[in-house]
Amino acid sequence: MKYKYIFINPFEEWGPWFYELQSEEHENLTNFPGFKVFHNNKLKYLEYLIVSERLGKRITTPFKRLVYNLNNLRLNDSEQYFFLLPSATIWGMRMDYLEAYKRRHDNVKYAAILIDSFHAKSPHMNHVREKLFSTVWDVVLTFDQRDAQEFGFRWLGYSYYSEIKNIEAYDKQSDLYYVGYLKGREKTIGEIYNKMMQAHINCDFCVVDPDTEKQTLPNTSLILKHKAVPYEDVLQHVKSSNCILEILQKGQNAQTARYFEAVIYNKKLLTNYHGITELPFYNADYMKVFDTADDIDPEWVRSRESINYNYNGMFSPLNILKMLEDT
Repeated sequence: MKYKYIFINPFEEWGPWFYELQSEEHENLTNFPGFKVFHNNKLKYLEYLIVSERLGKRITTPFKRLVYNLNNLRLNDSEQYFFLLPSATIWGMRMDYLEAYKRRHDNVKYAAILIDSFHAKSPHMNHVREKLFSTVWDVVLTFDQRDAQEFGFRWLGYSYYSEIKNIEAYDKQSDLYYVGYLKGREKTIGEIYNKMMQAHINCDFCVVDPDTEKQTLPNTSLILKHKAVPYEDVLQHVKSSNCILEILQKGQNAQTARYFEAVIYNKKLLTNYHGITELPFYNADYMKVFDTADDIDPEWVRSRESINYNYNGMFSPLNILKMLEDT
C-alpha cells in the first residue's frame, strides 16, 4: 500500500539518525513537530516540564494537550498515513493521547522507531520501555536484532543513519577519537586512555558525565565534560581522526553510531562489539575487536592508510519507507 509518511520529530533534531527523514526531500514524506514550537525560552522550558515523564503522573492528559501538536496536522481523508515516531518523541507522549488521536483518524498508523537497546542502561529508554507494549502501535522497529527477536519487534536492519556532508573536519588531527557518556564504562575507558597516552597516541577523548562534580576520570588525567556534545561537534572530530573507538555499554548487543561513521567517512574502527565481523562493509584490515586494553596495538591505531569501504547508501533511513509499504 502507498502511504503518506509523517515523521513526528521530538524537541530537537537527532543528528545523524533520522536526518533524511527530517529533510522532507522525499515526495511522500513530511516532517512535523510532535510538540508545539515555542521561541520564548521560558515557554520552551515550561513545555519541557509539562511533557517530562518526571511530572507525568502529576499532570493530566488534557493539560499536556496544550503542548501536543498532532491536532494541527491537516490530513486528507482519502489518503493513508504512517506516522513515524522515534523514541525521543515517544518519551514525551502519553499513550492515551495517541490512542484518542488514532480513534479519530482511522486512516492513520503508528510506527515506533528505536535506536536504543531495550536492555541498555539508558535514562532515555527508562521512559519509553513500557510504552512500547501499548496496542496503539502498528509496528515497533528496532535497530537491535536481539530485541526484535525477544519482544516481537521488527528489525530495522541498518537503515537509520544519515550521511551528513556539510560539516568540515576539526582543525586538529588525532590518532584516536572517543565520545560518550560514562554509563558504567569508566574502567574500560580509563585503561584504554592510559595505555594510548603511554604509547604517545594523539588521543581525542570526550567523556561526558553530567552527574558528577569530578573534573577528571579517576586514575587518569582525562578531563570530564558535564554537558552533552552537539552531534555537529562529534562529526567534526570524527572527520579529523584516524581511528574511532567504540565501547558498548553493558547490555547492548548492537553497533553504535561509531560503526556507521567509520564506514561512511572511511575511518579505522576499534570496537568491543564482536558482532562487527558480521556487519556489512566489515574489513579486517580497518576494523579491530578488543576485549581489554591489552588487546589493542597502538601502532595500528597510529598508522595512516588509504581507507575506502565503498559505502553505497544502504544505511539511509529513507529505506524505512519501503519497509513499511506492506505493513
